[in-house]
Amino acid sequence: MIDDRECSLIEVEREGRALSMLMLKAEGTVNWEWIYSRLLIGLVDGSGTWRKERINYIINNIIIKRMNHMGRKRDKNLNFLYYKLFMEK
Repeated sequence: MIDDRECSLIEVEREGRALSMLMLKAEGTVNWEWIYSRLLIGLVDGSGTWRKERINYIINNIIIKRMNHMGRKRDKNLNFLYYKLFMEK
């Protein structure tokens, strides 16, 4: 991003339905591969739920927000994500 932050979205689906999403924002460069593997191992170990302990474990300089999917239309989802990624501190 312009302000030296890196962002990432992880969306979990099951049988074609989106279940939840994690939004990650880092100040500077981070090892995303390591972070993804820790989060996904935690997701599997937690029977499909994001475990707070696993998320807090890798927080260092990363903002992690858990978002549940609501019954929004696609355009509203895109506007919501844009706001969360770029406008919200």
